[in-house]
Amino acid sequence: MSNPLSGLTPLHRAVLAGDHAALAALLPDKAALAAKTTEMLTSRAPGRDRRIFRPASATFYPPDPVDFIGPDRAFDKGANPLHLAASIGDLAAVNLLLAHKARPRARDGVGATALHLAALGGHLRVVERLMAAQVDVNAATRTRKSIRFLDTGTTPLMAALESGSVAVVEALMAQGAHADARTKDGIGAILFAARGGSVACLDALVAAGVSVKYEPTHMDFPLQVAAERGHVDCALRLIALGAPSETDRGHQGPLRAAISSDDRVMRQALLDAGVRPLPDHGVESAIRSHDYMYLQAWLAAGNDPDDGGKGSHLWLAAAQGRLSLVELLVE
Repeated sequence: MSNPLSGLTPLHRAVLAGDHAALAALLPDKAALAAKTTEMLTSRAPGRDRRIFRPASATFYPPDPVDFIGPDRAFDKGANPLHLAASIGDLAAVNLLLAHKARPRARDGVGATALHLAALGGHLRVVERLMAAQVDVNAATRTRKSIRFLDTGTTPLMAALESGSVAVVEALMAQGAHADARTKDGIGAILFAARGGSVACLDALVAAGVSVKYEPTHMDFPLQVAAERGHVDCALRLIALGAPSETDRGHQGPLRAAISSDDRVMRQALLDAGVRPLPDHGVESAIRSHDYMYLQAWLAAGNDPDDGGKGSHLWLAAAQGRLSLVELLVE
């Protein structure tokens, strides 16, 4: 019997539990093989608050309440048992399900196949098994409202790039995955490599003929994404390959991202790599943008931390929630 709130069947639960004996006992059952969940599923930390735990790739919040399905797991509505097994990377479960005629090309509610989910998890052996079952290596998701995938039109290769698994990326490209594909919003493979942060994946794309030298947009700005996620090596590799560090209008997203998150290592790496410094808009702007290094240099130059009277700079730093700047001013 399935759970009326989520659609989870005993077969789904056997997969989630990794219980291969129960899985074998429940098969063959064509109805169970095709059964789909009726809600998004995500994990939640027991005994803590009710905040949702989502994977790094998640772009959409699921409803509440949700089933507890194990740590760091999440599935979109419409997931069948094979989707779950592929996402978890359980090759034995995948083999059992395929042996009993599970459909390897079946899609979940956002249009993702089991191959998408295995690729997103970086599960090479499962990816290879699914490709042997003649899945479509260029299948694309059908909606943005996904807990796992960034945009409509996400392919298994894009998912693999986000996982950071160069072995999965190379296996998919060897089977004809299109490295030049773009999502509905025009997002290309380089952006997904930046999200994953793997220099090896980035180099694999470049070796396949994909260029990083294109005009960034607010949706597709690889260097900014690498900076936001703290992927220093990936950011430096993008710069070395010629990726732009700002838009044609002078928007310096990567450097601003590093400064606003107080990532001093990323900030210095970008500046050392030749990224143009932000325009000097004064100490108040530096405080608002969380520019610790600017404020530090400003104070070291002998400027008065109470310039403006009544602790205005300290008040602004506190009002912005900039603890590190507050500590610097107090010192």
